[in-house]
Amino acid sequence: MDADSDWRTQFLPSSRQRIVVKIMDEIKRYPPFSGDGLDEIRRTAAKIEEKIYDVALSQTEYLRTISLKMIMIASRSESLGRMRPSNLKRRRILARDL
Repeated sequence: MDADSDWRTQFLPSSRQRIVVKIMDEIKRYPPFSGDGLDEIRRTAAKIEEKIYDVALSQTEYLRTISLKMIMIASRSESLGRMRPSNLKRRRILARDL
């Protein structure tokens, strides 16, 4: 068995949980965020992490993909912050239709 095939056995659950929290923190930066949706954000972050964890072939790939996903979330957050409210509403409607 090579080192990459058993990387999951050496990756602590607490490390995964810290990553979920970091993803949550990034998602919470989306405007508008209210504390009411915290459970939904937690589920979304856990789902993102789990999908990446399940398909990653190595710990390096897992961490790289998590990093890229967080960059994507951050860039979306920044672009949404620059949008006017009317454009933001239109963008949400379009995203919902996808």
